Amino acid sequence: MRKLRSVLIAVLVGAVTALPVFAGSPIPELEPNDTFGSAQLIARTLFTPTGSVSILGSVAPGDVDYFQIPLLAGDFFAAQLVIVPGSLSNSSALGIFDPSANFAAYDLYAPNVLSGLIYSNGNWRVAVSGYPDVGATFLGDDGIPFNGTHSQNIKYLLTLSLVPVPEPGGLLALGTGIAGLLGYSVRRRRAG
Repeated sequence: MRKLRSVLIAVLVGAVTALPVFAGSPIPELEPNDTFGSAQLIARTLFTPTGSVSILGSVAPGDVDYFQIPLLAGDFFAAQLVIVPGSLSNSSALGIFDPSANFAAYDLYAPNVLSGLIYSNGNWRVAVSGYPDVGATFLGDDGIPFNGTHSQNIKYLLTLSLVPVPEPGGLLALGTGIAGLLGYSVRRRRAG
């Protein structure tokens, strides 16, 4: 049992010390991502092993940045927008749209934070803009409230976090592994 415990502690320490290496640096915002249809794809695979992806970007007057994330019903998703020091403005807007392009939620006060359980499978979109680019009075030609109706000049760090819904196969593997460890422990006690 001591040997198993030593191995587990060594693996845990190794994982914690290597985490910053796996996390890496923020990925850049890639243009063109100024419309709902040209949103920059943030693949689910980018969220492993840390559970978060950071994006370094900027919006200028009249600009909006869209990011598309494939999410599943039951996922817990969070988006946090932080204005980088030295930006010409500190007024920002953060919004999220469901796969049907319905405006789901927004936050207008820096640091901007949106979080919650995802209720529908599909490509959700996160929008970053300047204030006051939100609300019915700011609808653009496409009917979407984030359309660049602002005069802000912002550099930002957008952090997207995902806690995926457990897959049935993953739960089965976890349960089998735990049962195997318990069986091993019982067998060692009887032998000893």
